[in-house]
Amino acid sequence: MLYARMLAAYAEFLVVAIHTILYERGIYPAEAFAPARKYNFPVKQCRHGGVCDWVLTAVGECMRQIRAAAAAMAGGSAPNVARLAVVVLAPDTQRPLERFVFDVSGLALPPGGVAHERQTVLELDHASLDDEAGVAEQFRSCLARLVYAPASLGRLPAGCTFTVTLEFDAGGAPAGAGDAVWIVADEQPEPGGGARAPRTRPLRNVVLGPLSFGMWVEEAAAKGKLRE
Repeated sequence: MLYARMLAAYAEFLVVAIHTILYERGIYPAEAFAPARKYNFPVKQCRHGGVCDWVLTAVGECMRQIRAAAAAMAGGSAPNVARLAVVVLAPDTQRPLERFVFDVSGLALPPGGVAHERQTVLELDHASLDDEAGVAEQFRSCLARLVYAPASLGRLPAGCTFTVTLEFDAGGAPAGAGDAVWIVADEQPEPGGGARAPRTRPLRNVVLGPLSFGMWVEEAAAKGKLRE
């Protein structure tokens, strides 16, 4: 039950985080968003039903993959879900200009633990997730970092789009890869095009009992050539 609560809490945070990124990076016009509050923090939510449904579906599928990785780990296999990224794409070339990355490898823990040591950690950390105010405070701090991050990023060209990707460790593959929900992405270069390394800015690391994840943003080194 603790594990299910943890994933549900993180899924809810991811939905808000993605809406925040879409607003702060101007993927859609500002008037397409409505003011809201989450974790006692002012946020923006896209008004377009299609966008809301797409984000909910994407996050739900990400959680399904994390649960599948946890089940694989419980069966003795290594978890393979590594990172979730909100990728901002150039309007003409569809090349990645920015990647807001969430390290979710720490969430792929088996519900009961595969070893006594892991099970002990989960049992000892019940109090951490029972502290709802503490969890909300961590998520609030993460959202604040997403809101303030654009101040240190270069301006994006008009007409950018976005996608959500899941990255797997070497040799990993998504559960249910044959269904129509996920598309195996082309091998895209990291932001920067390979000639120059992307600029990486850490945003926040959270360790709250079993709820452990990191956030950072990668910016294409060549993005300045695309600015208006």
